[in-house]
Amino acid sequence: MRRAGPVALVVVAAGVAPGLARAGRPDMGGDLHRFAPDDVLAFVDSASGRIRVHFSTSGPNQTRLADADGDGTPDMPQQVAETADAVLDTFAAAGFRSPLNESAVGLEPLGGTDAFDFYLVDFGGGADGSFSVDACRDGLCAGHMLVDNDFAEFNYPSIPAAVRVLSSHEMFHAVQAAYRETLPVWLSEGTAVWAEDLFQPGVLDFQQFAEAYLEDADRPIDRPPVGPVPAFAYGTCLFWKFLTLRHDDALLPELLAQAATAEGLDAVEAALEGREDTLRDAFVDFTVANLNTAARTNADAVYPFAASLQGLGAEDRGATLMADHRFYPLAASYWILDHPGGPLAFGAADDASSLVLSVHATLPTGALSETYGPFSPTAGERVDLGDLPAGKYWLRGTYPERAANSAKVQFCLGDPAALEPCGFTAEPDAAPTVPDAETLPQDATLVVADAAVSPEDAAPQPDGTGDAASPGNAPGASESGGCRAVTPGTAGGAFPGLALGLCAALRLRRRRGAPR
Repeated sequence: MRRAGPVALVVVAAGVAPGLARAGRPDMGGDLHRFAPDDVLAFVDSASGRIRVHFSTSGPNQTRLADADGDGTPDMPQQVAETADAVLDTFAAAGFRSPLNESAVGLEPLGGTDAFDFYLVDFGGGADGSFSVDACRDGLCAGHMLVDNDFAEFNYPSIPAAVRVLSSHEMFHAVQAAYRETLPVWLSEGTAVWAEDLFQPGVLDFQQFAEAYLEDADRPIDRPPVGPVPAFAYGTCLFWKFLTLRHDDALLPELLAQAATAEGLDAVEAALEGREDTLRDAFVDFTVANLNTAARTNADAVYPFAASLQGLGAEDRGATLMADHRFYPLAASYWILDHPGGPLAFGAADDASSLVLSVHATLPTGALSETYGPFSPTAGERVDLGDLPAGKYWLRGTYPERAANSAKVQFCLGDPAALEPCGFTAEPDAAPTVPDAETLPQDATLVVADAAVSPEDAAPQPDGTGDAASPGNAPGASESGGCRAVTPGTAGGAFPGLALGLCAALRLRRRRGAPR
């Protein structure tokens, strides 16, 4: 049953509301979105009085006026008020602080009361809602909510569905503001999408953004692409979901409490330390949980919705894998091996001791089965995985550390005999060998793409950009492998034994084009 407070209909010229000390709200000449002088304004209060929704009954920002229950108040503003009340209850039950009201930051009640104010305004299709700050004091902020007046330009399945998503997401930004004035975008937007799922488990918006993270899983979780807020930042919701499934929902209030005084990943580490966990251990397990999705899902899947997550792709696929790959901090990369059967070995030409790698067999159905590893080989070390049956295997590699620079590692995975061009003999006890230079064409010197060109990795990069965002050095760039011939005298790569013909035969491709 719907319940709402009294409705007050008043005609107000936007920007001239009397007695209000601060401009910026839609009824006070809003900074971006505002009511027009000919909007006829009204408001409805939630049953608890904690929420007040301001809307237009006539004019350019007119909301939807359907009134199914015949109580004289349009249904949409009532739905916003009731839903926002329920969102506050959900957040309070999880242990979060309540959003601050205006008096907490030294302002008079800008919406007429100390209730949290929503304004239904026409966004024109550019966005569907936002939390806007009124003022801050001592690093904490109070604000108000803007929500599209009718969602006419959006593809939500229903108005109630749109209201649930917008109320839970944007009000969580108001909760964040009660802890700290600003948060890194990957933390603020990712946890706000997580809050959508807290309020409405299984909400489609959450899963769609989680796909955006999986599609770019080789990017550091704390380094989203530059420019306007990308889907990747929202997609970090999957990491917060993983952590709360690993522990419980109370971990997120603890994280925000740490974020009040600690920066970004420092806050994450402090919250996990309070649970006798580490960021490194959690991230390693997170990368395995992300593999256990889509058709690979088995009984050990971490996510209840694992089978519906289709975003994870492979860097490359083949009967033998060779790569000169850049592993980014707090990121993961995946490959598919079509093993013909028989002995299987992994060889690293560079030091991979900072990485965590593992090989995962699959059943004919595609579901994951046996796991081989984890292993973290040093330079020149060969890891023999045993005599394994023919089938499809996934290689997972992650650099689960906080670091300024990436780690470039040249490796091979396949039959031990296939590792010989990588500098490994078929005998595990033998020292790595390198073919004679005479085996190369006389007019060419072998260069593995980018192997000898890594100025971006020479010095630490500023936090938030790092080498992940450097031109030509971003995750997904075509440096997973590849060979080219150059004129004699050009500097060669660090992997001189890799044969040109074999490299070409392996069909090294970028992940986006590789089968899943």
